[in-house]
Amino acid sequence: MASRYSTMMLALLLACLVMTAQSTKYSLHLDRVCDFRGTCKTVADCAPICKAARHDPTRTICLPDPNGGDSFICCCRLQ
Repeated sequence: MASRYSTMMLALLLACLVMTAQSTKYSLHLDRVCDFRGTCKTVADCAPICKAARHDPTRTICLPDPNGGDSFICCCRLQ
C-alpha cells in the first residue's frame, strides 16, 4: 500500500514540475518583454546588436538562452 502511495505522489510531483517549467517558458515568450537577438557574453555585446534591430541600445540584457544550452542571447527590452 505504501509503495503505491509513494508512486502516485512521485507521479504527481513530476507532473507539477513539468507544468511549472512549461508555463515559465511560455510566459517568457507570451509577455513579449524581449526581442531576442544574437549571442553575447556581456551586456556590452548586446548594444550594437539591439541598435541594428532599431531598439534602444541602453535597454539590453545578456540572458541565458531560453531554449537551453550553455549559450547566452541578447534581450532587447521592448517595454
